[in-house]
Amino acid sequence: MKIDLYVMSGTGNTLRAARWCREVAEAAHGPDTLALHPIADGAALPTPGEVSAVGIMGPTHGFTAPWSVLRFAARLPRGQGRPAFTLFTRAGLVVGRWHPPGLAGTAALLIALIMALKGYRVVGVMSVNMPSNWMMIHPALRLEAAEAVRAHAEPKVKAFAARLLRGAPTLWTLNNLYELSLGLPLLPISLLYLFCGRFWLAKLLFANMDCTRCGLCAKSCPSLAIEMRDGRPFWRFSCESCMRCLAYCPHQAIEAGHSWAALTYTLWALPLGWAGWRLWSSAHPWTAALLEMAWMFALLAPLYAAFHWGLKRRWLNRAFTYTTLTRWFRKAHDPQVRLSALLMRRGRGR
Repeated sequence: MKIDLYVMSGTGNTLRAARWCREVAEAAHGPDTLALHPIADGAALPTPGEVSAVGIMGPTHGFTAPWSVLRFAARLPRGQGRPAFTLFTRAGLVVGRWHPPGLAGTAALLIALIMALKGYRVVGVMSVNMPSNWMMIHPALRLEAAEAVRAHAEPKVKAFAARLLRGAPTLWTLNNLYELSLGLPLLPISLLYLFCGRFWLAKLLFANMDCTRCGLCAKSCPSLAIEMRDGRPFWRFSCESCMRCLAYCPHQAIEAGHSWAALTYTLWALPLGWAGWRLWSSAHPWTAALLEMAWMFALLAPLYAAFHWGLKRRWLNRAFTYTTLTRWFRKAHDPQVRLSALLMRRGRGR
């Protein structure tokens, strides 16, 4: 048995879950049964005929799968009936002893559908809570809470892996029905995020004055979305908001500018307010939506270039730094997942 498991992981959540799967596979069938590979720009695709099963794992973005995972699944070679499975991590919290369910929406199900259309025999679909880590929006969980979420998830992931290794399909579960019932109504939000929201979020990130210009964020970005301009990181539209740069910066120098977000939103929304309202009210919502998206892309690129240039001025950099919530948020990643592991070479991903 040879299983190739392809993983996208920003702050270590999904890679930790993938390691749990590997532990179960190696305990059942010996070492090197399951190989971990990155889902990242430039990552190699599985070679037909070399493996007996293929898995895809990733985080949930906007109640669906990230663009990079969708592209990867679409580029897979024909499955020729090989078994396949998907597992997605979703934002998890703990309230006392209660672990409220997160919401992956269509993430795992959509990737499973793509793999089925590519000729794979989907035998397992699962979503599981891992520590909520969208540090643009809220502080990272405290270590104790994060460990409680992981401890609650580990037996579930290992049981899922064990069932698949025994040949027991895991498809029609209450968890998957829960995801489907909420994910389908949320599809408009997911589409809005995929086609619009993620691009705006990419243009909120910047480096504060603690940045040492080491370039670690650019070297480790799985989407190759960060480039060094004038010695400072510059985020491109290909950013997936995976939070790796925020979580692993050794000087915690990466911020998401909330005051900058308010300014750009004002500049974007005001000129279209009246025209957009007229279009919406005259039964032309799609025309209004396309007009607003075109204006957003036309505005964001030059605005962010000016923002990046202006941040070289210490006073302006500090003004935006101290008016953004990420300056005060707790930034964290899985303590058992080193950055070098996320940059896994093909095969092991230790």
